[in-house]
Amino acid sequence: MPYLVAAVLFVGLLCLVDLLMTFGVIRRLREHGAALAGVSGGGVAEPLLGVGETVGDFAAVSVDGEPVLRAFVDRETIVGFLSPGCPPCERRLPEFVAAARAAGRDRVLAVLTDTTEADAAPMLTALGPVARVVVEAEDGALTKAFGVTAFPAFCRIDAGHTVTVVGFDAVFADAPAEV
Repeated sequence: MPYLVAAVLFVGLLCLVDLLMTFGVIRRLREHGAALAGVSGGGVAEPLLGVGETVGDFAAVSVDGEPVLRAFVDRETIVGFLSPGCPPCERRLPEFVAAARAAGRDRVLAVLTDTTEADAAPMLTALGPVARVVVEAEDGALTKAFGVTAFPAFCRIDAGHTVTVVGFDAVFADAPAEV
């Protein structure tokens, strides 16, 4: 009988220690979550500049050899940043192509990053007819000007180079109509 009492006390103490350690882990997770929310500004961070921010200066050349300059953006434009081999980018590509087709080629800019033109061939085939396409390194001029931090990233900018919409569905919905 004394062994049974000792065993029950031992298991009880073990459960008490486990409970205290669980509370400690929960407290640390809450602190960690709060620290992460402070770093990202709370919630999900935007993949590029926020609404109301102005796009920085940029200069690039499209795959067709056309210059792509900030000064040439003189009306509402849809801009998309994609990376070949990125599954979310490939899932959003058909929606982006449809919005680009509705808006008109001169009002859409597609930037393929972290790739070569050979790797980007499937995306180039889809985007070439409906958008001005630039292929650049992940730290290229357009990526820096738009403050891109994640892929895919989509936005609309106005004639004054100010971001008016950031996201997925809102960028694709109500695409600027061809004029």
